Amino acid sequence: MNARGQANLISFAAAVVLISAVTVAGVIVAEEALSDVVDQSQEERVASLIAAHLVADAASHTRRHGVLQASASKSLTAADLTTAVPSFAGRSARVVVHDTTIVDRGTPTKSLVRQRVLIESYTQRSRRLTLANVPQSQSSNISLAGHAGNVTVSILPTTNRTVHTIRADGRVLRHNPGGLSTRQHHLSLPRRPLNLSIVSTGNNSGQLMITWQTANTTLAWVEVHVGE
Repeated sequence: MNARGQANLISFAAAVVLISAVTVAGVIVAEEALSDVVDQSQEERVASLIAAHLVADAASHTRRHGVLQASASKSLTAADLTTAVPSFAGRSARVVVHDTTIVDRGTPTKSLVRQRVLIESYTQRSRRLTLANVPQSQSSNISLAGHAGNVTVSILPTTNRTVHTIRADGRVLRHNPGGLSTRQHHLSLPRRPLNLSIVSTGNNSGQLMITWQTANTTLAWVEVHVGE
C-alpha cells in the first residue's frame, strides 16, 4: 500500500472512532434523560402533567400554547383538572393561575412546578357608523387597528335605507341585492388591521353599530403544588 493509501485508511479509521464516540455519547444522554423521568416521584409526575395541561394548545381555556384566557382559566376547578389528569384525583394540591388560586386542597409539600404564561383578557369596544343620505349606492368604511378575531355588525332600525353588502378588506362576506334581512352579523376575522366596507342605498341616512374586542396580555406564573 502506498503512502497515500495508508493516509486514507488512517483518516477512515479516525472517522469511525469519532462516529462511535458520538453514538455512545448520544445513548448515554438518552439514558440519563430516561433515568431522570424514572426517578421522578408520582407527585412530581402529576404536577408536571397538570402544568402541561394548563398551557396546552388544545385546552379549552387557552388561546394557543402558553396563552391562557383570563376568565376561562380562572374558572377551572379541581374536577376539570382531574378530568384532564385522572391521577390528580384525591391528592392534596394547590394550583395558582396568576393571582387566582383555583385549587386549594390539603397541604401539599412534595412538589412544585412553576411556569411562565401569558394571561389574555378582553375589552369590548364599539363604534357607531353613519350611512350617508345619498340616493345612489354608498360605501361606508371603518378600519379596526386591533381586534381579538370576532366582529359584530349590527344594522340599526331605519326607514328608506337598505344595506346590501358587507366587505372585509375587499372580500364580500354578506350580500343580497334586495337588502340584508338579518340585523346582526357575527364575523370571524383574524386579519389585523381590518378594513370593513358597508354598501347601502336609499333616500335616508342609516346607522350601524360595530362591536369588537381588543386583547390585553399580562405576563404571569402558573404554580402547581401536588402532594399525596
